[in-house]
Amino acid sequence: MSARRASVDIVEFVPGEGDHGVVTVMEELSDGSGWLTLDPAFDEDFPPPQQTTFGRLVSGRGPAIPRATWVPADMSRRRPEPVSVGILHATGAKSVERLADKGITVPDRWKVVADHSKRGLVLWVPIDIPHAHVLAWTTTAARALTRVPLEEQWRVAIHRHR
Repeated sequence: MSARRASVDIVEFVPGEGDHGVVTVMEELSDGSGWLTLDPAFDEDFPPPQQTTFGRLVSGRGPAIPRATWVPADMSRRRPEPVSVGILHATGAKSVERLADKGITVPDRWKVVADHSKRGLVLWVPIDIPHAHVLAWTTTAARALTRVPLEEQWRVAIHRHR
């Protein structure tokens, strides 16, 4: 049995200034043919603190620069799985509370699956929520879950199964 490999394309965009095709790609990948990872650019004058390999292993926190993922629903399973959004971040557990303190709430019908200090925030999103809404909420929440100054630009890695 061979493992499925993924090809990766990179797209840069600024949330709120057009998605540069990211929403279209989300629609294309909705058939389960891939997923996205989203990384914000950070201010080079204020780089994130470096963490050693040992520090990453024993730390109870995620990365200083947040990393978000979007995985489409998997309807092929006996018990279908909804759209999944994840955000790895360094602000610790109870990120839903921290987001609410900043005026960012988890939208109605979205389900918090995990809110862990090291594994991050994971939500299940109903399949009828527009991709543009999911993308906007995810980038806004990820930006709010960091203490590192970020740039406006984001890099999206588009992973496609081959």
